[in-house]
Amino acid sequence: HDAEPHKNELSVAENWIQMGNVRFRQKEYDEARELYNDALQMQRKVLLHHDETHSIILRTRHDIALTYFKERQYEKGLDIMKDVLEKKKERGDCDLYLVKIHLDICQVFLKLRKCADVKDHLAAASLVMKENNIPENHFYMGEKRRYEAKLMCYLRR
Repeated sequence: HDAEPHKNELSVAENWIQMGNVRFRQKEYDEARELYNDALQMQRKVLLHHDETHSIILRTRHDIALTYFKERQYEKGLDIMKDVLEKKKERGDCDLYLVKIHLDICQVFLKLRKCADVKDHLAAASLVMKENNIPENHFYMGEKRRYEAKLMCYLRR
């Protein structure tokens, strides 16, 4: 079997994700999610052995989770995001995308005032950044400091 048609289908899925991103920026989260889900179905069909830990699938599911967060369906989004995190860890990856997962989860736990969870994920994000020698002026470092500051405010109340 030739692998080329698969490449084709993955680029179709990628187009749907781009279209979803446009909808997302327009705050049309329902439509965005629909496009992401369509892309996910295609990606799952194409990627061998339905590899649920494949980074392409993880990122699409991450996007889907973000649409739920934006609609304040935090539990739904967190269920997906925690699973994405688990699968990401299964891969043994320790990269910047892992930092992003932790920081996105932090943001939701901050909204839910779950300080212990915020602390855990901030610590995890910090560790990964240290291992990757991320410079102090990196965007994620700024985000981490912002969340730490918010956390301190909540803890002082």
